[in-house]
Amino acid sequence: MEDIIEEMGEITLQIAPSAEIGLEIMRHCSPALVLMDVHLPGMNGYQTLEAMRRDPQLQALPVVALSANALPGDIKRGLEAGFNGYLTKPLELDKLEATIAQFIQTASGKEP
Repeated sequence: MEDIIEEMGEITLQIAPSAEIGLEIMRHCSPALVLMDVHLPGMNGYQTLEAMRRDPQLQALPVVALSANALPGDIKRGLEAGFNGYLTKPLELDKLEATIAQFIQTASGKEP
């Protein structure tokens, strides 16, 4: 992921070793987009998303799920839970880059 993001140019990737640390980082750096693995140590991605949506400081952040759970029902569940997008592993690089570009452009006020 680091290599992919680095090649995209003006985007900075901040990695958190756990959801709990990620929540603290987000409260201090206000990212334009959160890419979140659904299977995290400690809190899972769904629990973390729920915590974000309850937090006034984090609730509006767009969150894209990353998961090896790729069945249509898995994707539907993720989107219904409130993820703004759902990408499956192995990641399709074009889809990842397009998704990131869409949210980054939206956050900067530019049209996708």
